[in-house]
Amino acid sequence: MSYSKRTIDKLNKPYLSIVIAGRNDNYGGDFNQRLQNTLDWINHWINHFQLPTEIVFVNYNPVNDNVAIEEMIKFPASTEFISTRIIEVSNEIHDVLVEEELRKPVPIFEFIAKNAGIRRANGKFILCTNADVVFDPQIFEFMSKQNLEEGVFYRSTRVDFSVKEKLVFGGDAKQFLHQIQQNVFKFFMRGGTYLLRPPFQLHTTFKLLAAYNFIRRIFYSAIYPFHKITRVFHIPYSEELFTFQYACNASGDFFLMDKESWLKERGYPEDTWIATHTDSLHLLMTAVCGVKQKNLPWLVYHQEHERRFDFDKENHDMNLMYHHLLKNGTVMMNQKCSFNTNTDDWGIFNFELSETEI
Repeated sequence: MSYSKRTIDKLNKPYLSIVIAGRNDNYGGDFNQRLQNTLDWINHWINHFQLPTEIVFVNYNPVNDNVAIEEMIKFPASTEFISTRIIEVSNEIHDVLVEEELRKPVPIFEFIAKNAGIRRANGKFILCTNADVVFDPQIFEFMSKQNLEEGVFYRSTRVDFSVKEKLVFGGDAKQFLHQIQQNVFKFFMRGGTYLLRPPFQLHTTFKLLAAYNFIRRIFYSAIYPFHKITRVFHIPYSEELFTFQYACNASGDFFLMDKESWLKERGYPEDTWIATHTDSLHLLMTAVCGVKQKNLPWLVYHQEHERRFDFDKENHDMNLMYHHLLKNGTVMMNQKCSFNTNTDDWGIFNFELSETEI
């Protein structure tokens, strides 16, 4: 297939890079289908709105005994507006990164993987997301206008949905989105997560929750000077106030920022014990460095699945990370300085990674 010089320039210098990390282990039992839906959805809307985009998939620590990820998944083929790159972090490199005193040894270091994609992305703006997320079409339309601001990070509220039968995007975008919206049950808002089967239409429920959350933010900001007293009544105190100010709840599912800011802030912190709350720490690190927050009014939809950690049960590792977030988040907010300790080789930049173009 041949392209014009104009097309080649678009592919080499895309406006947007979308970074996703994963591997060929079918995580959660249906990772392959969730990833396929995400890629097909992105491909559909990027071409629809004609937004010059590259997908950067970081294939981290692949399972050698399994079929290669390129054979498991049908990655979007290059068109005038989209290209796909698969960057591999080998087993050998992963073994070098295993430091049991620093980070819990798990098969994939999610945010190191995403950092590897960020460092090697070509887009003027970089959107980090997950392999099982579907964006509202209006988000694609918004980005396609190519009016994104530098020195700003964009966030969008995540909601979770659960379907009993296998969900497959077959090209009917309206029906696919309707099926998702009918099965939403959890909302990740600033300062709180709500388990709620919408009694109204989804967008009406979201607006009502947003209004309620706005009142909560005003209330907790008002009682901040009296946090020592409010502790007696189990009202969230100063250490949690920043969770009402910044959209750090589930920020790993949608974080959009210009590449220069990503490089300046040195990506996600790589020295955290587990991935949980690492995205929240990164958001706060970015905010205290003067990058402005903008919250988009449209939702991102995340499919519920089995996980390594159960968020509904007591877990030592998650508690450790949550207290780490509270402690460091409060200090960063007070001192207005970042605690990102990444070195210049963050994103495994001291290694040459193999790459495949689709």
